[in-house]
Parts: sequence; C-alpha cells; structure tokens
Amino acid sequence: MGVADIAARLAAHPSIRGKLQIADATRGLGLDAASPGTPGDDAAALPRPDGGWDLLAGEGFMPQFVADDPWFAGWCGVMVNLSDIAAMGGRATALLNAVWGRMRPAPRRCWRACATPHRPMACPSSGVTPTWPPRR
Repeated sequence: MGVADIAARLAAHPSIRGKLQIADATRGLGLDAASPGTPGDDAAALPRPDGGWDLLAGEGFMPQFVADDPWFAGWCGVMVNLSDIAAMGGRATALLNAVWGRMRPAPRRCWRACATPHRPMACPSSGVTPTWPPRR
C-alpha cells in the first residue's frame, strides 16, 4: 500500500470525516483560516491585547461514552484535549466541558473526573454545559 492509498483511506475514515463538521461550524460563525487563532477543535485562540494568546480549551462528551464509563470519559476527554494543545506548543488558559444527549442527571463521576487531570496542568475548569432537556 502506497502513501496515496494510505492518505485516501484516512481521508475516508469516519473519524476524520467527522472533523468536517468543524469547518461547517466555523463557516457558520464567519470564521476561516485567516481568522485570529485559526479555528480548530481543541481550543479557541483568543488574542491578548498585550500580545500572545489565551487558549480556551473545550471538550464534548458523547452520551454513550459517559454511560459506559463516566469516570474514564471525563478524565480521558480532558487529558486528551489538554495534551493535544500542549503537543502543539500551547497551554490552555481555561477549559469548558460539554455533555450532549438525553442524559440526566449529569453523571457526577464524569464531572469529578474532569476535575482531575487539569489540576497538575494548572488549567482551571471554567464550566460545564449539559445539553439535555430541562426537568418537567
């Protein structure tokens, strides 16, 4: 298998194709590759008035992953997000977590796990966004 074949298989993989949704979202917000911080999926790069950047990290949790192992979902999601940013030479200023779907109440084990990995990396958790329907 040659490089072109490998590239074609990767480009067709559902995990890679799912990243195309990022482009849809950034276009919908009027952002493009020339926008400050070059939009991506791990963090929002916010220019500081005095120079440099603040990185607001964000991670979303799929309901099935949280349902199967809430603690690991929370820990893994945060650790992978902060590690990806660090691998690109950045350091997140803050972190926002989101769980979407019909889960209720919020899995406390997931949220506790979200608090674990960011402490040694000196990245405060700035909030949680649950996206299930309100209580009736």
